[in-house]
Amino acid sequence: MVVAGYLLAILVACLAVSTFYAATDGPDRQASSGMYSFADGFLFLALFGLASIPASCAAQYFLRKVQRFWSALAFVALSIATTGLVALYAYFVRLSAIPDSVFYMVVTLWPIRVLIAPLLAVAFLISALFAPSSSSRIAIFVAAAMEALVFASVAIHFVLTNLGLAK
Repeated sequence: MVVAGYLLAILVACLAVSTFYAATDGPDRQASSGMYSFADGFLFLALFGLASIPASCAAQYFLRKVQRFWSALAFVALSIATTGLVALYAYFVRLSAIPDSVFYMVVTLWPIRVLIAPLLAVAFLISALFAPSSSSRIAIFVAAAMEALVFASVAIHFVLTNLGLAK
């Protein structure tokens, strides 16, 4: 049932991206193929994430009794959310990065990390609702909150910057 749910989610996302591709096929797509490819990939990821929620919920329901899974998930969720905080830091100090440094490479990747933060926040929030122990539930909720903070901080700063209220 879980595997069928994920396969259906892939099918839904592929169908939607194919429809988007057909609807936007033309000279603009050819001229900006890289931008459209990124949009196609992002659309697939977002739709797959949404369409796979029922399958993920079913999988987590079946895994409620496996404490090792929830401990590992809590650790992984907090680790992933920490990379979001690094991306947030990179967003705010990006102008001071030294070219050809490792930090400069991290700074160039922050937009991709910030864009997946809402999907991760939703995934962690749903996982926290299924977590059987309070320690795992709290850790996964904290990870969801960290992801929400990352995206909200960048979004608010972006809006304020475009309104001329922030630098």
